[in-house]
Amino acid sequence: MGPKKKGDARGGPKPGTKQAKAASGQTNESSKKVQDTPSEEPKKPSVKEMIGGASWTGKLPVNMLSEHCQKQKWEKPEYTMVRGDK
Repeated sequence: MGPKKKGDARGGPKPGTKQAKAASGQTNESSKKVQDTPSEEPKKPSVKEMIGGASWTGKLPVNMLSEHCQKQKWEKPEYTMVRGDK
């Protein structure tokens, strides 16, 4: 076996060559065709958008209240469990 060519290491032409520019031009044209075609289905919302909107941080209300109390230099909130059946 002979030594490998440096251009073959990445699987494409060397950057800055005419072949590389031509190859990138072809990929840009093909991606534009895909983007220009209107999709038949509307975009599905992500899990984050479904649960709490785009501004949802993932923190639970209990944690947010604890952090707020700590910032205000108040005592930690105390919680009591109340049963609904009597």
